[in-house]
Amino acid sequence: MAKQRRLIGLMVSLALLLRGLEPLFFWLPKGWARQEPQQPQQPQQPQPQPQPQHSEPKWVSLVGPSGVGKLTTINELMGLRPATSADEELKPDHGPRVSSAFESCTSRVLSKGPANVTFDFNQTKWEMCLNVSDTPGIPDTNGRGVSFLDAFMKHAKENPLNGVVLMIDASSRLTQELQYALLALRECFNGLLSETRLILYINKLPNSFSLKQQGIRRNEEQAYEREKKATEVAHFVANILFGPGKAGEFRNYVKNEQGSDDGVEGLKFLISQLPAARMDSSQFRTWTEKKKYYEDLKNGVLDREQCMQELRKRKEGRKEEIKQSLPATFKEFHKLDWWWGKRSNQFLHFIGAQEDSFETKKWRLENKISELMQEQRNVDTEIRGLRENLDGAIKEEKQRCQKLLKEFTELESQIGRTLDLQSA
Repeated sequence: MAKQRRLIGLMVSLALLLRGLEPLFFWLPKGWARQEPQQPQQPQQPQPQPQPQHSEPKWVSLVGPSGVGKLTTINELMGLRPATSADEELKPDHGPRVSSAFESCTSRVLSKGPANVTFDFNQTKWEMCLNVSDTPGIPDTNGRGVSFLDAFMKHAKENPLNGVVLMIDASSRLTQELQYALLALRECFNGLLSETRLILYINKLPNSFSLKQQGIRRNEEQAYEREKKATEVAHFVANILFGPGKAGEFRNYVKNEQGSDDGVEGLKFLISQLPAARMDSSQFRTWTEKKKYYEDLKNGVLDREQCMQELRKRKEGRKEEIKQSLPATFKEFHKLDWWWGKRSNQFLHFIGAQEDSFETKKWRLENKISELMQEQRNVDTEIRGLRENLDGAIKEEKQRCQKLLKEFTELESQIGRTLDLQSA
């Protein structure tokens, strides 16, 4: 019995000693020297899933030459399965048929949507209700560009757009046919296709494999070659649509490499940034209507009152478009410091010029806001001056139209000679 007492006392003393030394062994689990009662585990409550942020619904049309990849891009953009027949194309869960032969011969405008499109931005899921129209190939290498452009503009008049996605194949030459089509497109939109309304999707940029075949192996050199080609395409398009003064400032474009769809996420983001209000489609004209207007003005078919109404309507349409573009530009400016620098957004380097810093982007947006406000004042002055100097305004409009007619005639002649050489 005495031995048992001594043994129990020794064990208690040892336990007390170990408890006293516990702070010295801080790296061991708490309570290692004593038995602690087990706490009952509380059942884990499911964490609420964050609700997606919503962007305003958007209506856009994809425009571009045949074979540029419009059909594939629409299917990726909308999350649709490519159709295998004309009947399947009409189903809401199927996209257009992806076939270069079919795309090149069609004159139809196919609309898809509405569909809820999601994209991740700054660790936040965004959802956007999107409607997309696929258009005939513009320009068309078989001489059907006029009828195809008319079909597109008729559809745009009946289905007002938030913006236009112009797709260009970076692996193809920038041809006179494309120049002609862009000039005609600018005229058909009657001054409403501004930098805020246009997204340029530069597709089929050279990928790493094709550049290595050319002996360009370093990543920095490959990035430089892609950026140089994207800048060339962007300047070509912006120079025609917006004028030489704005070509160097245009940044509303997305880059996508050959055999990739990485640029689609950037395209979703830029579509979400389009102005909330749709364009005034009553201002749109078909190409046939625009050419008739040029001829009527040249031949004196339009009287002074008709000329004034046409000029006033166009200027008031431009004034309203500036009014819609300003809030979108202010929104982009205020969001700049929120998203810039958060490079977790993998798609950001597919948008615009890679070399632009935060300060450069901010400076460009400040300039754009100032230019829009100045243009708004200028348009107000022009509208007031129509009554005071209508003859001067008509003379200026005639000179503009004559210059355009001459340019279109020269391009048609050059395109005709090119087609003759190709068929010879």
